[in-house]
Amino acid sequence: MVYQTDGNNILQTLILASCLLLLSVYNVNSQHLLAYPNLKNDSLFLEVENRFPCTINLNVTSTQLDTSFKKTIAKNKKRLVFQMANPPGNLIREIKDVFQFDYIFGDPNAVHDDDYEYNLPYPKGKAYRLTQGNKSTFTHNTPQAKYAFDFAVPEGDFISAARGGVVTHVVEKYKEGGQERSMMEQGNQIIICQNDGTIAHYAHLQYQGAFVEVGESVFVGEVIGRSGNTGYSTAPHLHFSVLISGRSIPIRFRNQYTILYEGELYRHE
Repeated sequence: MVYQTDGNNILQTLILASCLLLLSVYNVNSQHLLAYPNLKNDSLFLEVENRFPCTINLNVTSTQLDTSFKKTIAKNKKRLVFQMANPPGNLIREIKDVFQFDYIFGDPNAVHDDDYEYNLPYPKGKAYRLTQGNKSTFTHNTPQAKYAFDFAVPEGDFISAARGGVVTHVVEKYKEGGQERSMMEQGNQIIICQNDGTIAHYAHLQYQGAFVEVGESVFVGEVIGRSGNTGYSTAPHLHFSVLISGRSIPIRFRNQYTILYEGELYRHE
């Protein structure tokens, strides 16, 4: 029997999804993560297939079995994640309650070239002010956002890919923004798996403001959407970061100083 799982909630700070195993086929948002339980020769096997166009780092937990472990699954690959000899009958009957999955996009073993120079994440000729830089105490004070950048791109203005890659996740259904904690999970965003296995995160986009779809390849400088003010946001802006294993990493921009300073205007030459 095959059953499908996928995440129904991606957090803004770190691009995560959660799901419970079910015995019957069901869909949650998409068809990108499928799980296959199998009972063979008195042993229980559980395989997970990753249909995202990007490697994922899968975290499997089970309170009932008192276990937690991680598995890396390459794009379009299936991997055995659990097996048990002579499983008790209640485990088989209640398998939908046994395991919980969280996953993070990107290759956890990706090696970033720190000398690579990114494009600014908006079209050439445009200049916008940096309203929040790296290690800011406001919201860039967690591992997920420590090296993020907030550019004051007005709502509706174009944003562009800072580096080439494959679109892995798109959210564009939200209409509002604010500083309530509930808004943390209501930001529109585009996630791109870059060519080196790292993840680029473009957040707070306009309602229906994405120009790309999951699985689509994008090139550096390509316009991918419109800036907005959705999710946990005080004003229209673009939040941009590059991540490995859910942690932001320091990057450099082409034709810019190594460090970008809050309040300064940065033109994409």
